[in-house]
Amino acid sequence: MMDENKEKKIEDNKKDDELISNNDAEKTSKKEENQEKPEQKEKPEIKKFRTIAPTRPRRESRQEIKKEFDEKVLEISRVARVVKGGRRFKFRATVVIGNHNGKVGIGLGKGSEVTVAVSKAVAKAKKHMLEAKLYGSTIPFDIESSFKSAKVLLKPAKKGTGIIAGGPVRAVVELAGISDISSKMLGSSNKINNAVATFQALERLTKLTELKK
Repeated sequence: MMDENKEKKIEDNKKDDELISNNDAEKTSKKEENQEKPEQKEKPEIKKFRTIAPTRPRRESRQEIKKEFDEKVLEISRVARVVKGGRRFKFRATVVIGNHNGKVGIGLGKGSEVTVAVSKAVAKAKKHMLEAKLYGSTIPFDIESSFKSAKVLLKPAKKGTGIIAGGPVRAVVELAGISDISSKMLGSSNKINNAVATFQALERLTKLTELKK
């Protein structure tokens, strides 16, 4: 029995020695690996900041500049002029301007572009303005006027009737500040001729009222 116990102790001691030797070998191998690997420095953490775009200062609300006269384009047409090299095309604009308080004017302008033609027509209309004599919101009496093949008849109307008129006549009368009137185009339907006939009718009307006074 004693011999068996001794043998067991010897075997246990051998096992312990083997475990210790194995642990030592593992430790030495880990040290060698650590020595072989270069030391890696830890990268510093980069803090991410949210980029905010600079805000533009708000523009102060610009006050709308009121125009002296209101404009209404009656007609825009393309016209051609025959020259030695061929044809030269331009735009022709007919514009009516007024302040809705008796002043009214008609202008005709030509230009290579529509905007140029309109601006020329407005400039001409400002040069030839008429201050019509009104009787409240209407005209004082009936009047008839003709220009070339166009013929226009204007009649006064009661308050609240409104403007009973066609395109060119309505444009001239409305911008002149007349809100109650009845009219009739008796001749040609040409817009320019009818607008000029209406303008001349208001011109005659002012002259006659001044003579009656």
